[in-house]
Amino acid sequence: MLAQHVNDHYVALVRRLVPHVISVRYTFTPLRSKQDAEKLGLARLQKEYWYEILARAHAASVITILRGLRWFDATLEMASSNRYLGFAAALRGLLESAADSHDSLRCFSLTVAAHAQPIRRSLKGRATGLVLGPVLEDALIHFLFARKAPKAAALPESHRAKQVKDYIAYLETKVPGVQALYSKLCELTHAAKASVDPFFTQVGETEWTVIDPGDGDLIGALLAEHGSLIQPILMHAFNPALLALRMLNEFPTGQLHTVALNSWDFSMIPAWREIQAELANPRSAG
Repeated sequence: MLAQHVNDHYVALVRRLVPHVISVRYTFTPLRSKQDAEKLGLARLQKEYWYEILARAHAASVITILRGLRWFDATLEMASSNRYLGFAAALRGLLESAADSHDSLRCFSLTVAAHAQPIRRSLKGRATGLVLGPVLEDALIHFLFARKAPKAAALPESHRAKQVKDYIAYLETKVPGVQALYSKLCELTHAAKASVDPFFTQVGETEWTVIDPGDGDLIGALLAEHGSLIQPILMHAFNPALLALRMLNEFPTGQLHTVALNSWDFSMIPAWREIQAELANPRSAG
């Protein structure tokens, strides 16, 4: 039922990548005093700075793949076993996860491609000037560490969770229809009328009864209306992560490389063509 709305080959490709990207260990430098930082010098600080941004991008990409596959598998299991409310909850988790990942990674690859030369120079310890990526840095920190917290809590903005509706609103501009799907899923997974209606039905002009509904029919109806969105939702989660992992191969950070991706054909993804154009630009070479 769900399978007809998903490209099995695409999901299988992503799944086969998992052994190639897990278990990487990242090294993050503790905060230093201004005096200690000045002693290290610009080149050392820039090398650490850009390594940590690329390491966070690798971690966020791998988590995106693992988390997305978990939610997809849960959605598939609930559909296959005809569990309507479980299906709705899992599909909502998949949609929220995809929107979060897309928001955090969508700008990474093109941005680092456009600044590839100074980033490479920094990673080699040869930086001659200050090159920062505050937008990338905040987006990646937000993905890894953002959480709900009291307004009075002393947290950087990048550590505060955004409203899910903001993620979904942006994804709607890329995949029209996701807001309507998300609203329906929220009604089903909350204690709202939509989660009661399948069980309580009118059988006469003044008579009602409680029934045990056919979950398979309910899932089929939801998929008939919204099933065409599931593949685009998966792609908007996984593609930025896949491009980010492929883009990391362009930098002298062997620990973060995914060699298997060098043989993948990304030419059908418009963003990859933009990335290649930036990499071919003389200001990005080096």
